[in-house]
Amino acid sequence: LSVQRPGSRRSVKPVEAKGAIGVALQAVIDQATDTTGATGFTLLSITSSSDPGEGVKDLVELTRAVPMLPKFEIDIACDIELDFTGLTPGAEISLNGPAKQFQKIEDALFGLARKASDVAGTLRLDIRFEKPVAPNSKEVESLRSVLTKLQPGEVRIKGVLA
Repeated sequence: LSVQRPGSRRSVKPVEAKGAIGVALQAVIDQATDTTGATGFTLLSITSSSDPGEGVKDLVELTRAVPMLPKFEIDIACDIELDFTGLTPGAEISLNGPAKQFQKIEDALFGLARKASDVAGTLRLDIRFEKPVAPNSKEVESLRSVLTKLQPGEVRIKGVLA
């Protein structure tokens, strides 16, 4: 409720949006700007998905952002299912960790996925900020510029505010 005990910290609800990268990111920025008491983002999570029949293009495009954003601390969570004609039961791959480690295996992983008869899954970038960054900061603008150039399909974005 509106009553706050002394010494307790009121948490700020995360902001979320879904859609094309430019539209979704702008919606998250607008929500963050309108959130009373928020000082900025501490985490931005961007998730791209691949539905059956789409291949891995959108997932690959999202991972291409990592080397273009060297100043950020980025983790990757990847969950994909691969089907191969005539081979059962297929493969499920779930990986989670620092983007630098993921980059070591991404060519092999996506190469295997391109050989699959069908692919479905998600890939999420978790971008952490050491100190809260304002929605209109140069860091967020840099992120927007990189992601809109790459066009990783329809995405879900979640912003955690401080």
